[in-house]
Amino acid sequence: EKNESPLRTFTRAQSQKLAAALTDLPDVVVDWAMRYGNPWTASVAQRLVGQGCERILTFPLYPQYSATTTATANDQLFRALMQIRHAPAIRSVPPYYDEPVYIEAPARSIEQNLATLDFEPEVVITSYHGIPKPYSDKGDPYQTHCLATTRLLRARLGWDEEKLITTFQSRFGAQEWLQPYTDVTVEKLAKDGVKS
Repeated sequence: EKNESPLRTFTRAQSQKLAAALTDLPDVVVDWAMRYGNPWTASVAQRLVGQGCERILTFPLYPQYSATTTATANDQLFRALMQIRHAPAIRSVPPYYDEPVYIEAPARSIEQNLATLDFEPEVVITSYHGIPKPYSDKGDPYQTHCLATTRLLRARLGWDEEKLITTFQSRFGAQEWLQPYTDVTVEKLAKDGVKS
């Protein structure tokens, strides 16, 4: 419809909804930026400083922290601010993988979508974007955060460990990534006779 990536469409919509929710705070400016696309983080940072913003709260849209995602988003903002002589104070929202309001959102989505089916799935997969296993081995908390999200989602839905499982997708290259892999898990479930 808009001839753009859904990521841009949804991110813009989230920003607009947040701005609408904060209209009672006229000194609060809500904007959005992307690491790998327009509007670029650097241009948005310059625009915010140009509008007189003295404090910036950055909210990377990654519930589970990883050095590969949240940290690089923050790094990009800090690099942009290195070019500004009078840089504003910066704060970053901490990981929110276990926040009840976050858990409630996918739980409601799952419930609403399951209600449209004429069958009950035997297994539901939470598939997270993977990261190379060595990153996790060196202390990146991403895998722990993902597992906690699934555990809390499972508790909220009242399901057991066999009904809602965790997998990791989007691996590439030769090195090992976080497991279990989504594609391998789906194949195994089919071989084990799981039909839905």
